[in-house]
Amino acid sequence: FEVLYIERGNTGIAKDSNHVYRGDKIMADLDAKTFIRLERNYFKDKNNVYHYKFGFGKLDFLDVNSFEVLGGLEGSYVKDKNFVYQDLEALEKIESADPRTFNPDN
Repeated sequence: FEVLYIERGNTGIAKDSNHVYRGDKIMADLDAKTFIRLERNYFKDKNNVYHYKFGFGKLDFLDVNSFEVLGGLEGSYVKDKNFVYQDLEALEKIESADPRTFNPDN
């Protein structure tokens, strides 16, 4: 059993070899064998990318195989093979950014 994230009120996200849990509820659609926590409250399994911000949600518009969490001087950035996003109140696509060359520190 592994605790991956603690929310306010001591509810958290955890997993064992068979299930992913939010508090004491099984999150049935998640693959426990491949579910991992990334940086800045992002998670992924073999099927999708997820984020915990104002609740736990699936980001099904992101490509799970190429998804990366980036740093940045002006906040958090993420990207996949298609787009770069700035993580503000919601993920905002940066239309002018090329995901192959984007560097958030420049």
